This record gives sequence, structure tokens and C-alpha cells, in this order.
Amino acid sequence: MKHTRARLFTLVTLAGMLVHPAATQALEFPNAPERQTSRSSVGGARRGGPSPQIAFGGRYNPGACSAESELPEVLMPRDRIQTKASLSPSWIALIPASNRAERVEIELVDQESNLTLQTASFELPQSSGLVEFLLPELSTEQSDKVYRWQLTLECTVAGRQRSESIWGKIELSDLTPQQAAELNNLRTPRAQAEFYANNGFWNEAVAAMLTARANHPQDWADLLASVGITQPDMIEAPLAGTVQAEQAQSVLHRLFPALTMSR
Repeated sequence: MKHTRARLFTLVTLAGMLVHPAATQALEFPNAPERQTSRSSVGGARRGGPSPQIAFGGRYNPGACSAESELPEVLMPRDRIQTKASLSPSWIALIPASNRAERVEIELVDQESNLTLQTASFELPQSSGLVEFLLPELSTEQSDKVYRWQLTLECTVAGRQRSESIWGKIELSDLTPQQAAELNNLRTPRAQAEFYANNGFWNEAVAAMLTARANHPQDWADLLASVGITQPDMIEAPLAGTVQAEQAQSVLHRLFPALTMSR
């Protein structure tokens, strides 16, 4: 009788698992290793105390082209270092409704040589929301390096040219042959986002999950929350569009220490 009850219990348990499958593990980006943060991030504090969003990037002149209560943001991990599985730099930024800028300039600087590799100008979409910025692909010898970047919004207020900037770092590398083979077998954006997140590639994880968030809103929220992004305006912002550089110049010049892009 005991054995019969035990078998019955096992069958009921298995049936329950089929009816109520185990919950999918939350989509999270792994904790980044401790890295030294830039002193310039302190300069991004708002009046009245440090900005609650300072973890997402250093700032210069916040509120010059937007309301101080609704600043533009770049989606990035807490240590402000993005990671990308290709040599094509990209950023996803929240451009708020209060934004007065019509153009954005992005500068990419080699962390080791302190030389500017690219500067690019972008025209912003008409609508506010999440905007993906794409720069031209770098050469293969520039792989596996950390680059500093600065995203500057340019506007005209009361007849005067003004600008505000966000900056951080991005590491560009290539997938290994094994990673490329594994990725090739993944057919859905949700599965690809999980692959990129598990392998530490932030930019592709966010881009893939952004295309799948309509069907997986909780996974999108979980991915952002895993790096500290919990503001509803960032999680729920619509995709305003993807923009490519109107002008992309390869520039090799030494940056002056007075510029806002500190090492």
C-alpha cells in the first residue's frame, strides 16, 4: 500500500509540473567586476544632492538642453562600462520629451593612447524615447580594447548655443568561434538576449531584448533592474528610432586634460 501511494504521489507531482511548469529564471546581466570609477562622475551631481541616476554615466552641464527633472540617459551597467560583441560601437539612450536638442555628437577615444578615433554627428528623431546610435565599424586591430565616449546634445536656447554631455566607456571585442556557433543556433531575440547577457555583452543583450520586450515585458524590466535601472520612464519608454552617423570622421588628436572626457 505504501508503494502504491508513493507511486501515486509521484504521478500527481509530475502532472502538476506539466500543468504548472517551473518559472523561467529572471533575465539578468552578471555583476561587473570592480573597476575604478572616473572622478568626473561626481561633477554630474544636481543641485540639492547627488543625482540618483549618476550610476549610468558621468555628466557635464546637465539640464542645458533638457529639464533637470528629466535628463537624457544612456542605458549602461553601474560601472559605466558597456561591452559589445562586435567592432561596431553603438549606444541606446533615452531622449526625454523635454529635450530641446536637434543634434547629437558622439566622440570615441582610445583609452590607452588618448587619441580620438571617431567623431560623428546625428540628427535626432522627431519623437522622444529610446534612440539607438550607430557608429561605423572599427578595424580588427582595434578589438579587445576599452574606449571612452562622450555623447553631447547640442541645442539653441534664447539664441545661444548650449550643450550637455554624458560619458562612459565601451569595450569592443569579437565572439569566439564557440560563442558564434552557439549564437547561430538561437532563433528568438529572447534567447539571444539571454546568451549575450550570460556572456557579458551588454549592448547586444539590451538591443535583442528591446525587440522582444512587447512579448516579454518582465524580462526587459528584469534585465534593466539587474544593473540598477528601475525608473518607469526608462523601462516603459517607446523606441523612437535608430540613427546612423551623418558624418563620421576618423580623427587622431591629443585630448586636452580640461576636456570633460577624463580617463
